[in-house]
Amino acid sequence: EQLKIEENKLRDIERELGSLKKDETSMERSIRTAQKTIDAEKDRLTVLRDELNAVSEVIADNTRILSSMKPGTEKDEKALFLKDLELKKKRTVRSIAASENKISKAEETIEKAKHNIPEISDDQADTQDRIAVQESVVQRYTDKLNIIKEYR
Repeated sequence: EQLKIEENKLRDIERELGSLKKDETSMERSIRTAQKTIDAEKDRLTVLRDELNAVSEVIADNTRILSSMKPGTEKDEKALFLKDLELKKKRTVRSIAASENKISKAEETIEKAKHNIPEISDDQADTQDRIAVQESVVQRYTDKLNIIKEYR
């Protein structure tokens, strides 16, 4: 009966080790995923910033043209065109902020995981030591049980 108790303790410690290894693998995976996110968002930022610069130039050019136009349908159409450009610029600015936010969150994820992985590795080493100790306890009880069986 004591042997079963000790074997159960050993299984529990082994499960704990498996859980720690799973956590470490998960953190390593999250680092890779976060790095991919950072790379993709940096590429996206480049495109968005280029788009923002282009839209800003078109807005500036069309604002100058609009100011020199005579009132009428053409001026009204140009004003609507400018309004659409301003909306596009606003959406682009929001998209840039969103990408920067994603990059920031991904960097935080990486830092957190890099901080936690060594702790998990230490916990794994401690758990492996506990497993070795518990295996010796189980072996002792197994040996005692075998000796008792021999005398019966």
